[in-house]
Amino acid sequence: MSKLTNCKDCRHQVSKNADACPNCGAKVKRTSVLTWIAVIFIGFMVLSAVMAGMSNNPDPSAASNTPTEVQSDEVAEVQTIPNWKYDEFIDEMRGTTTYTATTISKNDVYLDSPYGGGTNLGLIIRHSNEHGNEVLVVTNNGQLWCEYSDCAMTVKFDDEEVEQYLISRAAGGSSEAMFLDGSEDAFINKLKESKITMLEIGFFNNGNQQFTIDTADLDWQH
Repeated sequence: MSKLTNCKDCRHQVSKNADACPNCGAKVKRTSVLTWIAVIFIGFMVLSAVMAGMSNNPDPSAASNTPTEVQSDEVAEVQTIPNWKYDEFIDEMRGTTTYTATTISKNDVYLDSPYGGGTNLGLIIRHSNEHGNEVLVVTNNGQLWCEYSDCAMTVKFDDEEVEQYLISRAAGGSSEAMFLDGSEDAFINKLKESKITMLEIGFFNNGNQQFTIDTADLDWQH
């Protein structure tokens, strides 16, 4: 029994082998062998293209390693950042230049209320024609404090013995900065020879706090 199909014009059933619909006389359209061959050929072409694209994709395991390699490069780049930041400030009026080298503690301390967040300590070396070499410590939070007339900062260079250095308040009365009061050049020479320097200094209502500073590779020619 021949297979039936619907006439495209009158929708009556008609044999697929018939040349025309017996109801309306419309010709029955057949799919030729050549048409089927063309469809199959195109299908093979599409399949071949897909397979070629898959073979050209990079190895998934290699792709998964890419972020790790980038991350390793980024870590290496971070590790090469210098410990010290150097700046020059030119006074156009007086024709003088002030030089500074700055570094910041590796650790933060946490002070009692009302001081929220971490508190770090910055170490600054400064040179000007007027004052020569100066050394000061500054904090980003809290108030540096000394209850005695002779204020001192406790310092340890690498594995050497603990030392005491006199410090004094800034001339403007700021409680966020203290200046080394003498022995500046000796202190700077110690910094040049050290890799890790620990500083202990007093904070108002928070006692003495300790900070660790990576002071290696100081390049100071003043």
